[in-house]
Amino acid sequence: MSSGRWILAAVVAALLMLGAGPAGARFVEDEQKAVEAVKKVKPSVVKIETTNPASRTPGIGSGVILRKDGFIITNYHVIKKATEIKVYLPNGKTYMARVWQASKPRDIAILKIAGANLPVPRFGNSDRVELGQMAIAIGSPLRFSWSVTIGTVSAVGRDVSAQNTFYKNLIQTDAAINPGSSGGALVNSSGEVIGINTLVYTGTEKYPHAQGLAFAIPINDALKVAQSLVGHQEVGPPPGGPAWLGIDGKDVTREMADMSDFKVKSGVLVKSVVTNSPAEAGGLRKSDVITAVDGSPVRSLGDLKAIIDGHRSGDKVEIEVWTLGKTKRSVNVTLEPSVR
Repeated sequence: MSSGRWILAAVVAALLMLGAGPAGARFVEDEQKAVEAVKKVKPSVVKIETTNPASRTPGIGSGVILRKDGFIITNYHVIKKATEIKVYLPNGKTYMARVWQASKPRDIAILKIAGANLPVPRFGNSDRVELGQMAIAIGSPLRFSWSVTIGTVSAVGRDVSAQNTFYKNLIQTDAAINPGSSGGALVNSSGEVIGINTLVYTGTEKYPHAQGLAFAIPINDALKVAQSLVGHQEVGPPPGGPAWLGIDGKDVTREMADMSDFKVKSGVLVKSVVTNSPAEAGGLRKSDVITAVDGSPVRSLGDLKAIIDGHRSGDKVEIEVWTLGKTKRSVNVTLEPSVR
């Protein structure tokens, strides 16, 4: 075999070993998380086209469904001066929309369409957003409908002055955002909306080639504005404090799994279930092994706590469990306010 073929064979072998190892497994797992997150949120992201007599080309933007009865949140700058607004849903339906209310200083607008039973996404808690976590932008930039870009949260709490508006407390991300993305969803790896995509920074005269500088209004801030504009308690996450599940558990180790003949090698073993807790109402039982919540893997108590802490009371979650570590099933639990 020639030296060139030996080199090629060595490279292929190394790649196969990487794909089969822990690093490769983590890559595939992260990729699957992103795929599942997009599946959850995409049906709730709309494309917006506006007509303005002063412009020959339609305006473009995106939006996120707030309520199943037709309320949509977007940026004010997407619909300002528009005389006609069309909203396109991923299911192929098109609606004429009207501006319900808007806040120019906060760059938030609420649209209303004559829709019913529209898909509403899960809204996350943007106060818990951390640097380096996955950030997925969904929208229709430059009329490329329902495009998905993936990056990370680069910074939080950014104050930016742009478009004659002073924005406070923005989330910065390197997920690509372009004209038409405004009003779309910034999503975490659990499929929760954590922000409304709003700005992209392209540089200054001195530094004209900026890249990877995009900004989103945190969803907690956006929903507060939406609440005041819509004037209805059903906008956004249910009221309440930290969420509570109601179990006592411990980490499943490989040794424990082997000794107990479990079919799963990691997760959280339920040692006990609190009486009258959300866990009991949802059907969790002693000796169940929790392995995922809403598709997010649970390998330890730390994973489970982080996921539950990211929710609010009233949220509904689907929990994957293995009865006695051997038979897989799913339970649906409605979280309640923490009693601790």
